[in-house]
Amino acid sequence: MTMKSLLSRRSFGFGFGAAVGLAATARAQAPSTRAAILSSGAPPWVPRSGGVPAAIHADFFNGRYWGAGRATPSFESWLASLGGSFTSGPKWYQSNAAGLWTKENRSNVPVFDHDANGKRGLVIEQGTTLKGNGKRDLTHVDWVKTDCTAAKDQVGADGVAGAASSLTATGAGATCLQSITSGSVNTITAALVKRLVGVGVVEMTQDNGATWTPIVPTAAYLTFGCPFQVLVNPIVGFRLATSGDAIAVDFARVAQAGTLQMPSSPTDVDGSFDRTLDTLSIPVPCPGWSATAGSFVVELYPNSTNALGIMAASDGSNANRIQLGQNTAATQVLGTVTDGAATQANMTTAGTAGVGPGVGALYKCAMAWAANSFATVLGGSTVTADVAGTVPSAITMLRFGAVGSGITGSASFKAFSYFPFRVSNAELQRLTT
Repeated sequence: MTMKSLLSRRSFGFGFGAAVGLAATARAQAPSTRAAILSSGAPPWVPRSGGVPAAIHADFFNGRYWGAGRATPSFESWLASLGGSFTSGPKWYQSNAAGLWTKENRSNVPVFDHDANGKRGLVIEQGTTLKGNGKRDLTHVDWVKTDCTAAKDQVGADGVAGAASSLTATGAGATCLQSITSGSVNTITAALVKRLVGVGVVEMTQDNGATWTPIVPTAAYLTFGCPFQVLVNPIVGFRLATSGDAIAVDFARVAQAGTLQMPSSPTDVDGSFDRTLDTLSIPVPCPGWSATAGSFVVELYPNSTNALGIMAASDGSNANRIQLGQNTAATQVLGTVTDGAATQANMTTAGTAGVGPGVGALYKCAMAWAANSFATVLGGSTVTADVAGTVPSAITMLRFGAVGSGITGSASFKAFSYFPFRVSNAELQRLTT
């Protein structure tokens, strides 16, 4: 199973300041007046519904931001204008716009990832533990080789000579495996792999060969991995079907905990390496927020084929939340509203043909709410509606990649818009097409 590689990644640091002027004026007004103040003068790139601009908009792809009634020049200033915060665990290695992985080991720095076509968006990752020895060195004693030889002789994904390993089959069905000690836990194995010699089948496993996942390496490093499994003491590694074939391997790692499809920030540290989750949070109420109605429109690349939170306004729990997510099968988006722990709306929406969640596949989705009027939509498909229920009044925060109670997502966010009113069904379809 091939997964979209995150082969280029760029970071920016930031500080915070207080929002003043227009934002302060707006907060003192009635909701309808406040919305009018904050949407006045919006530049043309801010999405509109019925001619009314979004009150909050972040175009992470192009680096354009709107909030508190003004365009801001950076992610940092946009977040500060809304009183928000961003925290993250250390990204030991991250890739840059040139496609090379560089050693950073920096925390609390937002990362904007890239693919072959350029920047994708802001990365939000779950916390996870990366395990394994010889992550860049297949000659390590913990890699048990059968009918193959390993050498640490390859230019790595960081461009450094001798940083990565080659694996050459000396017989058919050659294997290179490592045993990982753990209890029963969510497990995903991934590595950067490229082909050196041959055209034979190359496979990966994380359950000691009970399941082999075919991969298709090319002449350039790409990230490949095994599907999500719950395993005890996984045995992970590679198999080459044809004698004489050879591959290069870098940053082989086993991610445990969370529901990541791939651990996208690798490390070269032997043993276990823990990274904490990324948190992008905006307090509610914030400039432009309505307590009675609203709509999210989100464009993202999910890095998981498992259930994940996309966006949630909540009180930090699942008792009071307005939540947009992706289902376990990664074929639908889910809209959930709870008020005082009582479910008010629960909507499941599938996309049109060829449009929908999947690892690395860009899609747009939306959710709208008002009393007795809730809706979700995916990729311009038919709107799923719920016409009975209340809007929770105890909302205190807006978080990306989240459910009500915490971060459960792993995605690259291309764009986000918030409208302080219930966008019509027809407009939800248009905005997600």
